Amino acid sequence: MYMYYYDSPMGVMKLCADEESLLGVWFDEERIAEASLDIEAIENLHDNKHISDAVCW
Repeated sequence: MYMYYYDSPMGVMKLCADEESLLGVWFDEERIAEASLDIEAIENLHDNKHISDAVCW
């Protein structure tokens, strides 16, 4: 799974995706079960199509 931090007009958002789909979107302040997920942080949003599509939307 991949995590991307997006600096949106409403605040920093976490976008989580795998190779098949976007799995979730949370504001940075919200608690998610990150510790139980195997997440790789990505810096380039184009590294994952689903995250890139969500940011462009």
